[in-house]
Amino acid sequence: TYDYYIQQREDRARETLQAKKDIVIGVAWPKDHSGYFMEGVNLAVEEINEAGGVKLSNRCEVCVQTSAEKHNCEKMANCDKYEKFRPLCDTCKRQQISNGKEWSGVKITVLLEEEAYLKQPNPHTRNASQALANQIARQFVDNLDIIAVVGHAPSSEAVPASVTYRSYGILFIAPASSNAQLTRPGFNLTFRTIPNNRQMAEQLA
Repeated sequence: TYDYYIQQREDRARETLQAKKDIVIGVAWPKDHSGYFMEGVNLAVEEINEAGGVKLSNRCEVCVQTSAEKHNCEKMANCDKYEKFRPLCDTCKRQQISNGKEWSGVKITVLLEEEAYLKQPNPHTRNASQALANQIARQFVDNLDIIAVVGHAPSSEAVPASVTYRSYGILFIAPASSNAQLTRPGFNLTFRTIPNNRQMAEQLA
């Protein structure tokens, strides 16, 4: 099942790049959470899109669609692993220039789902918040346009969400989770951006 969803996501990502469609990233974050997280997300997306999007100028369609021998490109001949992501060879660079072809970027689109913000959590509100987070995670994995998710502020929501995203082959970045359990399983698509609780305690000790 995992391999199936991984393949499904890879196929969708490849279609997105080939069709120059927007890259869709899911964001799960409380609307009333303190700080400027969403402002930062929107600013980053705005800056990337205004600069032309995610650049694809280091990828060569001509190299992908034809053989290394035809172009006599040593870089291509030595690259047998990443067939669809080979570097732009000198021959194709010259052909690109002669054809006057410009390589445009792919824009980013953010799909925001608001989580619950618990100022003074209790068992009842915490359970409701976790249920909402699980619902959001399911909505994201059911949307085949989404190739990555950022968010789920508390660790109590980020950790179970990471299991869901891993099972469906979606890259997940948790920007606020400090629970070591988030990355302890070693999921290859789950990333944290801050130290875990143990690492912070060791620095304070």
